[in-house]
Amino acid sequence: MRFKTKTKSSNNIKKFFHNWKLTTQEIAFMAILLALYTVIKYLTNLVLTGPLNISIELFFWIINGVLFTPLKGAFFSILCDTVFCFFTSGIAYWMIEYAIVAPIVSLVSSFFLKMYKEKNKSTIVFCISIILILIASTLIIFFIQLFNGKFNYEGVDSKKIFPLFIYLLISFLCFSMLAFLITALVLFKKNNNWKYIKWLHYLTLIILVIIIFRWLWGPYAYLQFSKRFYSKKIDFAKQYPISLFGIVTKSCLTIPIISSITIPMLSILERLKTSNHNKNRF
Repeated sequence: MRFKTKTKSSNNIKKFFHNWKLTTQEIAFMAILLALYTVIKYLTNLVLTGPLNISIELFFWIINGVLFTPLKGAFFSILCDTVFCFFTSGIAYWMIEYAIVAPIVSLVSSFFLKMYKEKNKSTIVFCISIILILIASTLIIFFIQLFNGKFNYEGVDSKKIFPLFIYLLISFLCFSMLAFLITALVLFKKNNNWKYIKWLHYLTLIILVIIIFRWLWGPYAYLQFSKRFYSKKIDFAKQYPISLFGIVTKSCLTIPIISSITIPMLSILERLKTSNHNKNRF
C-alpha cells in the first residue's frame, strides 16, 4: 500500500514537471500569440482610450489558459503582460495588483473548461445562474448609483455624458445576454446537441472572469494605482462604488465584444485539441 502511494506521488510529480516542458510547436504558437498580443494591445490602447478601452487582454489570457496547460498558460500570460510593459515603457507603472490578474485568469480558464467534460444538468443550471446574476447585478448597481448621484471613472463623468447612452448600454447588455441564453437553450432542446451548452459555458467563463477581475478586483487595483503613482488621497469606502459603477458601465460593451471574439476562437481551439492525437502537442 505504501509502495502504491509513493508510486502515485512520484507520477504526480513527474506529470507536474512534464507540464512545464515546451515543445517546438508550443514555442512557435507562443511567438505568434505574443506578436499578436503586442500589436493588437498597442493599437487598442492607441485608438480606444479611457472609457472606450475594452480590455482586449482578457481575450488573450483566456485563450492562453485553453490552448496550453494551466502552468504554461499562466507563465505565458505573465510573459505577454511583461513584454508589453517593456515595449510601451509601462514597466515604470508595474503593479502586483494588475500583474497577478494575467496568470490567474489563465489558470481559472484552464480549470473551468475542464468542468464541461462532465455533461450534466448541473452545468446548465450553473451557466444560467451566472448569466442571470450578471444581469441582476448590473441592474442593481446601476439603480443604486443612479439614486446616489454622479460617478466619475477614467474620464467618464455623469454630468458630461448623455444619460440615454448609459441606459442604452445597460439595455444592450441585458438583452444580448438574455437573447444568447434563450437561443442556446432552445437550440439545445431542439437538437439535443451539447455544443450549444458549450457556448453557454464559454460565455459563463467570460462573465466570471470579468465579474471577479474587473468588477470586484478592478476598482481596488485602480484606486491603488491612483494612490501610488498620482499621490491621491483615496477614501476606499467612497471611491470604490464610484469606480465599480464606471467599470460595470464599460463592461456593458466589453462582455458582448469579448464574447463575440472569444467564443468562436475557443470553439476552434477545442476542435484542434480534440482532433489532435498527440497528447504533447498542446
